[in-house]
Amino acid sequence: MKFKCNNKVIFLLFYIFIISCSKPEPAGIYSQQIDVLSEPVQNVIEPEVIKTDEYNEFNWTLTAVKEYELSGIIRGIKTYRSGWKAHFCPLDICITWGDLNTSEVEKYIRYSQSGRWYYYRFKAGCPVDKIYIESHASNNHIIPDNENILKAIKSAKKGNKIILKGYLVNLLGEKGEAKYWWNSSLSRNDRGDGSCEVFYVTEVIHGNKIYN
Repeated sequence: MKFKCNNKVIFLLFYIFIISCSKPEPAGIYSQQIDVLSEPVQNVIEPEVIKTDEYNEFNWTLTAVKEYELSGIIRGIKTYRSGWKAHFCPLDICITWGDLNTSEVEKYIRYSQSGRWYYYRFKAGCPVDKIYIESHASNNHIIPDNENILKAIKSAKKGNKIILKGYLVNLLGEKGEAKYWWNSSLSRNDRGDGSCEVFYVTEVIHGNKIYN
């Protein structure tokens, strides 16, 4: 018996293969509800180099400066593909917590991302002010610990609940006298240039699954 396989079947099989390869592998089940109201948790640690790399003729070090856990609702995910920052940090994720995630507040606010920043707009009558919004939303520059972590974050969607665990890090590249650096914010109350978190993520909780 001969099996005839047309182009449509081949394409479908190839598409299924690609989709299956892009799915993250869970390490366990998360049986609790994801808390989207509590503040991020930042713990003191001794600064430690957790990763080194050679890229574009520069020697790079990633130094963990704080242990960090962020739980909230995704307001946007944006990928980047060019430049040295994209080599280490291929995506940004905007997350909100606290009253910004309540039905009484979130209907008033819209979020967007561009150029490694997040932006927001809120309508008249919003129950919280600008200061509250800016201290309960963050654009996180994500450095994934591995490919599975990257896949897990990419599988999440706007409006999903998520927990990210890992470290706030400082990134330094050196080549002779030339230097590049990208330091994480260590406060939720700062604004403007340097106020985003550079977040080395070692664990993701999304839906009811744990990824690491």
